[in-house]
Amino acid sequence: PWSQSHQGAGIYAAMTLAGETDLVWQQDYFRWLWENTDPTYGMSRIGTIDSGTAPINHHLNGWFHYMFNMEYAHKPLRYPGKVVDTCIDMWKNGKLGDAFGRYVGFAEIDWVFVLNRALRQAPERFHEAKQCLREFAAGYIPWLESLDPETDDCLNDLHMLFGAACALAELQAALPGEVESALPLRLVLNRRPFI
Repeated sequence: PWSQSHQGAGIYAAMTLAGETDLVWQQDYFRWLWENTDPTYGMSRIGTIDSGTAPINHHLNGWFHYMFNMEYAHKPLRYPGKVVDTCIDMWKNGKLGDAFGRYVGFAEIDWVFVLNRALRQAPERFHEAKQCLREFAAGYIPWLESLDPETDDCLNDLHMLFGAACALAELQAALPGEVESALPLRLVLNRRPFI
């Protein structure tokens, strides 16, 4: 679900940004996602998470790519409350992967973005979700600041560093006044779909 989402979400982004889609094509694309979203988790294709062929965090990491297409096109999630429930459960029960929050990369932006954006459509667990984001930020930001750019290979990999910067930008948007920077951080996904 994770690697294949680059194709499934990438086709929308590439074709739309190139002006190669019309409204009917886009409606068909989002209708397929709507009709095939798993109602138990609010993400991924129906039945694939329960099949156990990939860990749930891989489904989240894949769904992130589809979700930023939905955000770009101003489309609703089918089950936003289930997405919030799933993200909170993943945080509280350690289902985000062994290196989550201790790696310069993309898994962190995946979870932060999916939770924060789903929360906008389903605020029933607003305070609990915000607390999860705060807890994550409280560990992740100091950890990033502790890395030495002279010796840390991931900090010197612009692609991986970009993923971490995206996570910080979405955290700053999700937690107003709590994640400060000299210049406001801006998430590229607010300008165009796909990273």
